This record gives sequence, C-alpha cells and structure tokens, in this order.
Amino acid sequence: MTEHKADRAAIVRTVLEDAGIEMDDHGEFSATATRPDGAPRYHWSPVKPGDTDAPSYLRLIAHAITRRQAWREQYEQAKQRAGPPGPNLSATIPGAATAA
Repeated sequence: MTEHKADRAAIVRTVLEDAGIEMDDHGEFSATATRPDGAPRYHWSPVKPGDTDAPSYLRLIAHAITRRQAWREQYEQAKQRAGPPGPNLSATIPGAATAA
C-alpha cells in the first residue's frame, strides 16, 4: 500500500511539474522539520483543554479541507494544461475480454 501511495504521489508531482505548478512543501509541518541551522523547527507539546492559544478543532479541520481542495484544483488544472492522454499503450488486446 505504501508503494502505491508513493507511485500516486510521484504521478501527481510529475503532472504538476510539467504544467509549471510549484507544489507546496508537504513536510513543512513535520515533527522532523528543521531550520537551516539544523535545529528542530517546531517544539511540539500537548494542548490542554481550555488552552486559549490553541486553534479549535473546527478551525483545523476547515483549514485542512481548504488546503486539500486547493491541491485538487491545482492537479485538475495541471491535467487540463497537459492536454488529452497519449495513445493507448495497453499490453492487452482490445476486445479480448469480450470475445471470451
């Protein structure tokens, strides 16, 4: 499953790159992200109930949905810029499945 996900991600990156669309850095909020000096970029700590500095769950989910929609829109635009798919290079014989 991990390989399939990596393959899909590579296809999306290629389509976006070919269309001249720069991808967001998906690792920017990673727990392992570092600053240019090599120090950890973020200090992660648990959020306590009632913490006024923490964004609400609703706000976080809304942000994630909005970001996902933007990525989907970029991908759809990139596919349209690329034009129709090339010739069918299937390894199967057309109509062979229906002839049996």
